[in-house]
Amino acid sequence: MIFTFLCLGLLSLDRVFAATIPPSSAIFASSLDNAALTNLSKGFSFQYTGPVIMQEGVRCDGANYGTRLDLQSCDDALRGLDGDDTRTLTFGQRGVLPRAQQTLPFRRSSGDGRCVIDVVHSSRGPARDAATSLMIKEAAARVVHFCVNGGQGTSRGGYVGHIGLNGNLVVIVRKYEPNVQCGRRWNGFGDCKQVLDRLPVYTLPEVFGPPGMMGVNVMTPSIWNLGSSTCRVRVDNIPLQKPDTGAWFDIWAAGEAVNAICSRARRDGLARDLGNNKGIAVSLLDETPRSVQSSK
Repeated sequence: MIFTFLCLGLLSLDRVFAATIPPSSAIFASSLDNAALTNLSKGFSFQYTGPVIMQEGVRCDGANYGTRLDLQSCDDALRGLDGDDTRTLTFGQRGVLPRAQQTLPFRRSSGDGRCVIDVVHSSRGPARDAATSLMIKEAAARVVHFCVNGGQGTSRGGYVGHIGLNGNLVVIVRKYEPNVQCGRRWNGFGDCKQVLDRLPVYTLPEVFGPPGMMGVNVMTPSIWNLGSSTCRVRVDNIPLQKPDTGAWFDIWAAGEAVNAICSRARRDGLARDLGNNKGIAVSLLDETPRSVQSSK
């Protein structure tokens, strides 16, 4: 089936999101249990590739993390971090058992998706550490204060390292430019963050495409869900069902933007123009049965 997303501006998003799913042989449906995580752990790897953190303190870096960040957006992202939680939480690489309480990379986006706060592991240490939410929020607030609102010309993104009980975490504030559209309203209460936290974040390029096409590494549509949530994450080749090259990390990041802009408002959402040829899209959809939903 060919999706007519070239005319998306003229179509109802409800029609887009209601597109027929191909047969199950073309679907990578993941009910992510421990066995699945063990078998797929190689595809979940993520390594911090920013500047090497040699000393403590905030570093502003517009080249890597963007310029002209909006202070209101970054303050909104900060408000999304729980500064009152003083419990010590484990942070660890996704796909590795035992599973950490917070999977890395961890992202908190502003409501408009234009400023994001990331927690990643440093390249100098193990991909696991422990910290409180208060520690993460205070670190991010320092970056926002010195880099976004520092009064030194154009606002910039930045980072601070040596966070966590063992100093293996890096907190980054960066600019993001979402390409997101929201669709129909939900009546379910699906937690898309739970599903996104289990998506691969592999940073090397892979070929996404329909089954049977030459060179395809990841068959589309690739559908991810959890039994405990009504949220479904779907990766497709859009606007045309042709293979394209992209990275799981970029797909995850776009999914996080959809979650911030649409899912938190309890609406379906779609992010497009991913991949080298802008031929990959990710959508977050509500799986609540239609019979259970009240009329809109």
